[in-house]
Amino acid sequence: MGVSSLDNPVFVLTAARCGSTLMRRLLDAHPKVTCPPELNTAAIARTTFTTWMTTEDQATAAERERAAIDQSRRSLEAVMDWHRRAAAKPVYCEKSLINAEHADLLVRLFPDARFICLYRHAMDVVASIVESSPWGFRYYGVSPYIPPDNFVYGLTQYWIDRTARILAFEESHPDQCARVRYEDLVRSPESVLRRCTDLIGLAWDPAVLSSAWTQGLVAGPGDGNQAYTDGLHSRSIGTGAAVDVELIPEITLGVVNDLLARLQYPTVGPTWGMEASPLRGGILDPSRDAAVAAMMTGRVQQRLLGDRSAAERQLETRAPEVFRLLVSDCGEGSSWSVDLASGTVRRGGGGELPTILVDFATLVGLANSTLNPEMAMRKGGLRFNSSMEPGSWPESVLRAFLALIS
Repeated sequence: MGVSSLDNPVFVLTAARCGSTLMRRLLDAHPKVTCPPELNTAAIARTTFTTWMTTEDQATAAERERAAIDQSRRSLEAVMDWHRRAAAKPVYCEKSLINAEHADLLVRLFPDARFICLYRHAMDVVASIVESSPWGFRYYGVSPYIPPDNFVYGLTQYWIDRTARILAFEESHPDQCARVRYEDLVRSPESVLRRCTDLIGLAWDPAVLSSAWTQGLVAGPGDGNQAYTDGLHSRSIGTGAAVDVELIPEITLGVVNDLLARLQYPTVGPTWGMEASPLRGGILDPSRDAAVAAMMTGRVQQRLLGDRSAAERQLETRAPEVFRLLVSDCGEGSSWSVDLASGTVRRGGGGELPTILVDFATLVGLANSTLNPEMAMRKGGLRFNSSMEPGSWPESVLRAFLALIS
């Protein structure tokens, strides 16, 4: 396999919020690859192809198709060639989100092209789109999927559509595709990028992982977050644990789980969100875990030893004396048991205990009294391994815990 040229450009096929800008940044750091912002060249190709195919003349259908392919290819080559010359790099890579919609046309225009199929867990995609769309779903091409009363269902349908398309293309063109999962990219970037450069036909350059953050980024559409990022981190893995999966119809969730299984992801069951995301595993975020530890062994422990009455007054007789706090985005190790009877706090405690699940940002907001618990529950940042009902243990334990941390 030779080094890529205009005859075999590289296209990233992905859905929104799957790390395409991160992939672009890392690939563009390679001395032989230019990967500009989203140019949507596939839209140019589709328009040109359709125009030539509908032209009225005496040509046969086969002749019109050959002309349509030739003219569409030329329209893209002009853009690709300009960027290759401007960057003085031989390989052109296009990461626009619409590539997934037009992959079948792209491979007809460039039969030797290479495709990086970039995936992310469904629930993390849903959570990420919601987080980045506080005023409405105007971006990423998701608005046609959103019903007025259940955007979780709509975003799940979007993920299904994009992921199924990309998987089908990958499976029909296995020698031209490299499968990449976002979670693997941020945790094992060299291993993942080596597979990509092998597919393209390039030697691996270890300087990529450092120069990606020093050479700067020409931000374009969809690149906002990366413009303010200075390295790789895994904190965005597992945020989908906050998604209320009860909003997804059972038949739709079955389709989601089928695709997740094919991609070797954890599937979504009835207990989803009642523990830390299985995507995070036991990996700790050291800085956040240290801050949680300081709170639990400092403020919480001191209040338990000094005057437990504030917490005890919040408890009803049927509330448990021992409960667990799990900070969901710090890893499984950031689990703490609080014994109100003995006044002790210790690291650990299993899922059999009544459990408060909270993400780090929510915990800080609750501790500083800048976040209302009801709003935290609505956003999914505060959850329990049981239903919250008036007079139930979750309500009693939450009130006790708030008294200890605030």
